[in-house]
Parts: sequence; structure tokens; C-alpha cells
Amino acid sequence: MAITCPRCLKHPLKVEQKSGVYAGGGAVGFMLMRAFSGKHACPDCGTIPLSDFSPETRQGIILRKAGLVFGSLVLLVALVAFLIWMAN
Repeated sequence: MAITCPRCLKHPLKVEQKSGVYAGGGAVGFMLMRAFSGKHACPDCGTIPLSDFSPETRQGIILRKAGLVFGSLVLLVALVAFLIWMAN
């Protein structure tokens, strides 16, 4: 679901990511990168701070980020549990 710019109400926002920051972390690093380094940007207005969004949109963004963090932690715990199981 694309989020429309709250300033100009014209363009869908793109999420700018820092590439390669968590490249060594695999899937967990990728999920954490998506959760923490994404900034919403409009082609006309530039970077949009979280405070400019409506409360409903802000809540959706925060819930998606929390879901990514939770999912990465679950994946990490599952990986460690699998490795412990394989060692026994």
C-alpha cells in the first residue's frame, strides 16, 4: 500500500534505504535495515518527517516497523534453536 505525500497530496512516497549497511546480517540484518533506516521521501517535497503524517498513517508505519523488528527477533531465535538442535 503506497502512502501519499501529506504535504502535496500528489505523489506516492518512496522509502529511501541505506544500501549495504546490514549486508553482513543476512535476513535478520535486512529486516532490521528496513525497520530502522527507511525515510519517506516525496519527489517534490523531499524527506517527510513522521510527525507530518496523520495519526492513522503514523500508527501504521510504526506497527510495520515493530512487526519487522519482532519478525527479525523470531527469525534469530529460530535460527539459534535450530543450531542448538543440530548440535545435539
